[in-house]
Amino acid sequence: KRQGERTATRLRVEDASDESAITATTYSGVPCGSITPRAQIGEYVFDPDSALLAAGLHWSLASELGLAPFSAKAAYLTSSKPVENRLLSCFRVEEVVALDRRELSVWLSERGIGQLEIKCRGVEILPER
Repeated sequence: KRQGERTATRLRVEDASDESAITATTYSGVPCGSITPRAQIGEYVFDPDSALLAAGLHWSLASELGLAPFSAKAAYLTSSKPVENRLLSCFRVEEVVALDRRELSVWLSERGIGQLEIKCRGVEILPER
């Protein structure tokens, strides 16, 4: 083990009917302070697993995978290409809209979108509102 190295591990039950079907995903590295944010959100956005965040390894993994943050406030990452990694949730960006409740409401209504998964790390909003 290298000096300062940390490990992030995610345990996941793959089949709810079989508790023995647990998958472990591990990443080890040395935390890096930060990486330079990109000016624009790419075609894909990634949400690092809480194990990565707790270990301070989200920037290290991002750097290895060619991902970059798009905000200095939040740990969300972006790229022009999809990346498969069990420690990252990947979302394809369809459109970037302003963080305005009325504008979002109209945008969702026009597209017939009812149920949402709201990611709000680094933003001062309450999703339930």
